[in-house]
Amino acid sequence: MFWGVSAVPIFLLIQVFHAYKRECNNTKVNYKKIWNKIALPFFICQFIICIAFILKSHHAQLSDVITVISNWMKSGGYGPGAYYPWIYLQFAILLPLLSPIFKKNSPLFCILFIMISQSVETACAYYHLPQLAYRLLFLRYIFIFYLGYLLATKGYQLNRYTFGASAICLLFSFIIVYGGINLSPFIYDFVNPVCHWFCYVYIAYLLLFLLKLAYDHIPNGSFQNYLLDAGKYSYEIFLFQIVYFAIADECIFEYLARIISNHILFSVVKTILPIFICTLPIILYKRKRSLPKSL
Repeated sequence: MFWGVSAVPIFLLIQVFHAYKRECNNTKVNYKKIWNKIALPFFICQFIICIAFILKSHHAQLSDVITVISNWMKSGGYGPGAYYPWIYLQFAILLPLLSPIFKKNSPLFCILFIMISQSVETACAYYHLPQLAYRLLFLRYIFIFYLGYLLATKGYQLNRYTFGASAICLLFSFIIVYGGINLSPFIYDFVNPVCHWFCYVYIAYLLLFLLKLAYDHIPNGSFQNYLLDAGKYSYEIFLFQIVYFAIADECIFEYLARIISNHILFSVVKTILPIFICTLPIILYKRKRSLPKSL
């Protein structure tokens, strides 16, 4: 639970870090670039999934088309993590607009963003914001703007203060998840319990430290280059993964279940195979495109 749901906050943290590390001076939003890089690829993937769902009905009728489109609108997209491109899109628009505020470099930013994040959280819970809106809007990720700005300007700092804050936030998250405490209306409790602003402190420091520690123990070579490319093309891999899990994953493992009788081996294959299926085609394609053309 604490590992899987951390993917989107990490992606957003990196997005903010890169924007402010480059000293995002341009406050004008490049909507064309955002459309071509983020929105259009996502909509193409969703269109492919919708067509596949309609064709699965064998005798596709107008009612099938309406059902697929209706379900898409109710969920914001098909496939695991389909809400992320919507958040990614909003962050891409907001980052240039927030740049002048961060240039003031006030020591009160931490208190300000805590107050804003908690106020928004309480308002969403008190006024019963629809789950779809809470899922697709950037509201629960406001605090990441500040954390990403800190990483970009101050660098990664794991000291007694950041470690203590991370430990407290992690402990608080465990209490919410396993303690069965109802904190409504202070916490919006209709989503994963660790998807709240205070959980991102742990992600920005302790989890990044653990990831860096793991990466430092990977020997130089092909596998390290593979991981670097996976990070570089993470959005493309993410979109390919959405299509794969929405359309192909179930069929593939229904077939493999008839071949692999050993339960442990099947579990290992089910974990590892999708990783390579969703990453290798993208990495190989990108590497091929980056090769210089022969004369």
